[in-house]
Amino acid sequence: MGKIDFSGLTTFLPEAVNDIRDLIKKEVFMSKSLTDRVTVVNGIEYAKKVGYLTNMGDIGMTPSGTLCALNEINAQVGTEEKSWTPRAYDTRIILCADDVEATLAIKALKKGTNSTDLTDTDYLDVFVDMLKENFIRMFNRMSWMGDMGATRFSDSPAGYYSDTVDGAAFNVKLVTMQYGFFYRFAQSIATVTGNHVDLSTYNNQVSYALQKSTMTSAVALATAKKLTEDLPLDFNYENQYFGCTRWFFHALKSNYQGFDLQEKLFNTENGMQGIRYNGVEFVWLPEWDYMITRYQDSGTAYHNPHRIASLRKDNLLLGVPDVNTWGLFEMFYDKVNRKYYIDIRDKFDTQIMHDTQLAYAV
Repeated sequence: MGKIDFSGLTTFLPEAVNDIRDLIKKEVFMSKSLTDRVTVVNGIEYAKKVGYLTNMGDIGMTPSGTLCALNEINAQVGTEEKSWTPRAYDTRIILCADDVEATLAIKALKKGTNSTDLTDTDYLDVFVDMLKENFIRMFNRMSWMGDMGATRFSDSPAGYYSDTVDGAAFNVKLVTMQYGFFYRFAQSIATVTGNHVDLSTYNNQVSYALQKSTMTSAVALATAKKLTEDLPLDFNYENQYFGCTRWFFHALKSNYQGFDLQEKLFNTENGMQGIRYNGVEFVWLPEWDYMITRYQDSGTAYHNPHRIASLRKDNLLLGVPDVNTWGLFEMFYDKVNRKYYIDIRDKFDTQIMHDTQLAYAV
C-alpha cells in the first residue's frame, strides 16, 4: 500500500488544513535532472549495437622527391561497437482512501459515493508530486548502484549491499535489474588499468571513523595529482570533470585557505560545489554519498566511500526504449475494489562509450 504518513505532524488537526497544498513538501536534494551527467539514448533494443568512429591513421609524409609520385596512404577510419541489453523494472503502488480517513488529508477527498476515488484530488496530486521526486531517486539508484549479482553483507556469498535500510531487510531486487555505472566503472578499470587510481587502503578501513580520518588532505591532493597528471597521454580532459564523494572533496579543499581557496572554489549551475586543481574541476556529488551510505553500509563501515570518476556526459550513456514514455506512470481507479493504482514499468541500460576516456579512483 502507498500513502502519505502524517504521523510526524503531531500538532496538526484536520480542520487546521483546508487545502493539503498548504503543507510544505520537504525538498529532496537529489531531485536534479537525471540527464545532468549522462546522455540519454532513445530507441534501444536488445542486442542493438551502438557504434562509433575512433580515428583515422596518420597522414602526411616527407616528399619522395618528385611531384608526380606522391606518397600514398591507406587512410582507414577505425570503428568500435557495444551492444545494448535493456532490462525491465516495475512497481505497482496501491492507494486506498481508507488510509486517508482520520488524517488531516480528509478534506482533500471527495464526498459520498465517490469518496474512495482519488482522481483529481489534491491528495493524489501531492502524492504524485512526491512520487516524481522518488522516481528520480529510484533511477539514480538503478542507473548508478545497479548490480545483477548483488548480495548483502550477511548473505552467502557475502556482497557489498546493506542488510537493512530504513529498519527493514534490504531487498536486493531494488538493484539487481541492471548493471549500473559504478559496476561499469569497475569493469572498465579492470581492462584499462592505467586509468585507475587505487584507494583501497582508505576504502577498506574497518570503521566509518577510520575511513574518514585516513582520507587526509595529503592523500586527497596526491589522488588529484595522479588523476590530472599521471593518466595515459591519450586521456582527453576536454569536456571532462571529476565527480567525487564528500570525504575526498573536503580533504582536497582543506589544502587551501583564504584567497587561494576562494579562487579555486566554484558552484555549478545546479548548485553543486566544486574545486579546481591543475585546471581540472572536481565536483562533490551528494547523491553518491546518499546512495553509498544508504545501500552499501555494513553497519560498521561503508563500501568504497571514496570514489572519484571522470564524467564526460557524451561518454556515459543511459539507454531507454522510448524517451517519450520514459518516466511516465499509468494511473487508474478500479471501481470494483475501490482502490487507486499507479503502475511504473519500463526498461533501461547503461554503457560507457569509450573505456579509455573513463578514469576512476576507488
